[in-house]
Amino acid sequence: MSTEKTAEYVPGTESCLTDAVRTGCARVMEQARHVQIRSDFIPAYAERISSYFPYENLWHAAGWHFRSGSDEALAAYVLTLDSINFGSGYFSALEKREGMSGYATIASWLTDRFQENPLTAHDLKNMSAKLCADIFHQNIANPEMLELMERFAKAMSETGRQILEHYDGKFLNLVISADHSAVGIAASLAKFPQYADIAHYHGFAVPFYKRAQIAAADIYLAFEGQRAGALSDLAKLTIFADNAVPHVLRMEGVLEYSEALAAKIDAEELLEAGSEEEVELRAAAIHAGDMIVAALHALGQTGVTAMNLDHYIWDHSHRPEYQSKPRHRTQTVYY
Repeated sequence: MSTEKTAEYVPGTESCLTDAVRTGCARVMEQARHVQIRSDFIPAYAERISSYFPYENLWHAAGWHFRSGSDEALAAYVLTLDSINFGSGYFSALEKREGMSGYATIASWLTDRFQENPLTAHDLKNMSAKLCADIFHQNIANPEMLELMERFAKAMSETGRQILEHYDGKFLNLVISADHSAVGIAASLAKFPQYADIAHYHGFAVPFYKRAQIAAADIYLAFEGQRAGALSDLAKLTIFADNAVPHVLRMEGVLEYSEALAAKIDAEELLEAGSEEEVELRAAAIHAGDMIVAALHALGQTGVTAMNLDHYIWDHSHRPEYQSKPRHRTQTVYY
């Protein structure tokens, strides 16, 4: 077991945020006991999916997300949604809209609220579990939903405070301050305590920053790469380490789980956030993701980024063949 300390990412040092994520994940995979990357399966997987690229994620096409002529309202929607872009470990208890996933349910109810009247930083600062339950149409008599709505309220309230204190109450100011850098947006959000997505494994820090990175990607998508969403360094982002990516890669043979871990996941047992197993799952997703991107480049798909690959995997994770087996469940504020 290694007790060596690694250089930890310090929020504000934008140039090393995603480098720190990749370095930490590579170190985890050097020592991993529960999850292995089958590198021999990667070329064939890359060939199977190569024809899907370039893969375009159309943010507005599904109809879940808020559209606005106001850049401030659009930035407010994206940063509010990504402040609560977690809870997959609770989604079995979530009251979903017909035909929608947990994420789509949350995104669409938030869209309805913004269409009535966009939430402001002051609104978020004063958020409560009861108000969240009203916005997202959940029954907080259910203890799991009460816990999730309390976590949502805390995250939204913190976001409101940060925007008021550091960005003059304007969500767009955070985006503009990054000077068209996706990593810069992620680094700004990484300063918020709720985005401190850093695990510890065998004595060293492993930053993931899933929600901070996906918020930057979502700004790009929501603004359709225009105006404040014209981001220059999207290729630096990593795969967004949640529970969908490792699940799909397991089903495709790219990831191999230990018998004990596979049994826990297949039995739908909760994995503890920050546990050795959970950290390895997330690290493997990121490290394997970069290997798959490299394999796609070797096939001539040189424009593919980890963000593109993530969008492809996440969209396809809802297909019946991937829904036939459980994915890992963790009750966390990070995904």
